[in-house]
Amino acid sequence: SSQENNFNQKLIKIIGKSTQFESQLQPGFQIEIGKSILTIKSIISNNECLIEDNDLDDEIKQLLLSSKEDGLKYRCLPKVNHSVMFSSVYKKLEEGGCIGIFPEGTSTDRTKMLEFQAGV
Repeated sequence: SSQENNFNQKLIKIIGKSTQFESQLQPGFQIEIGKSILTIKSIISNNECLIEDNDLDDEIKQLLLSSKEDGLKYRCLPKVNHSVMFSSVYKKLEEGGCIGIFPEGTSTDRTKMLEFQAGV
């Protein structure tokens, strides 16, 4: 089912079966279902959480709509603390070291590299 919040942003309710969303997830964390990464907006209960509709591409919509009683496997992706990474980069540069930058065309909290975006 879907809901709308005060900012007119469409939210989609994900309903789990025998899940532990309250201990596994926090707002800002992400879950991976198939090849899609979905950002958690809020946790309702151990079996319910909300994601933003704009995270859903056609492939994941089809997966969610066609899932059987067994449901879909998912993987929790904790929110990455970028401040630790930036501190390490600043320290290395202050020491005269160098860093490698791999442009992906976007900034994310994902733990995997995205496809390279030509022209970035």
